[in-house]
Amino acid sequence: MVKPARVLIGLASLSVVLFTGHFIYLKNQIDSSEKLKSSNIESISIKEKEKLGLQNTPIRIEFFDKSKHISRGTSYSSLDNSLTNFLVVLDKGQEKRGVLKHELYHVKKHCLKIQYQNPNTISSKLNEFVDEYCANVYSVHGIQLQK
Repeated sequence: MVKPARVLIGLASLSVVLFTGHFIYLKNQIDSSEKLKSSNIESISIKEKEKLGLQNTPIRIEFFDKSKHISRGTSYSSLDNSLTNFLVVLDKGQEKRGVLKHELYHVKKHCLKIQYQNPNTISSKLNEFVDEYCANVYSVHGIQLQK
């Protein structure tokens, strides 16, 4: 007879493998999305902002420039220096439509409210992981997940 604890451990392990596989798939889809250029970023960002209902939210989208931006080693979204407008910075090598969608999702879901007040707690780290996954799902599939 199979013990229930072994079944649960087996199911949990399978879930982790499937979840990890899907996370890798999403990341690959984002990385292979349309490359953005100075000439098309404005029109694409307008379309993507409309899809998320952010057309009236002041958001500047810029390519990373070491003389203007803080280097985080990745693209990011945050409040700009005025604290009234949002800023999306697309890091070098990440000038992709999928990355833009990912960062705009963060603006909609997270930057519009204060989050992660103590970033060193386990629940904050778990929230950050789930938020990244949700942003990846939106970026690839256009599905806005609720948590």
